[in-house]
Amino acid sequence: MFSSSSLQKSTFLPSFPFSSRPLFTTFYRPLNNHRLTMLFAPALVSALLAAVMASPVPAPPKRNAVGVQLGNRLSDGDDVAWLEGQPQSSAIPITSSAGNPCDFPFTIEGIEGTLQLFGCGTTPFGINNNGAEFAVCAPFSEPDKFGVHTTYHCA
Repeated sequence: MFSSSSLQKSTFLPSFPFSSRPLFTTFYRPLNNHRLTMLFAPALVSALLAAVMASPVPAPPKRNAVGVQLGNRLSDGDDVAWLEGQPQSSAIPITSSAGNPCDFPFTIEGIEGTLQLFGCGTTPFGINNNGAEFAVCAPFSEPDKFGVHTTYHCA
């Protein structure tokens, strides 16, 4: 089709880091601007995939504007809750250490509605607000203050 004297040597320099193909591909194109059909599909797909994977993924939005901390009062073992960012001294009792905290509704100043824990002893463990899921809780620890030991953060 083309003689070697009518072709010009070119180098294609793709940048697709997740491909096992070589980074340098040498090919020949006609000097007289004839169409030379080449299969660039694998290189194009790899380049597009690399561009998509390198693009930033936005963080999921925070469920609630405020989080809730859960813990135990050291003096009597009562389960307590307080708003994230507030001192542990603002903790309000949920239930005594003898009861299941998932059985008792409670309110916290700053959150509208009646809160109640769900999933005690299981996964997921969280807080409902007026019967609808409000927050999911994860184990959390911070220094004990005001006689309160933090066990979970819910958001």
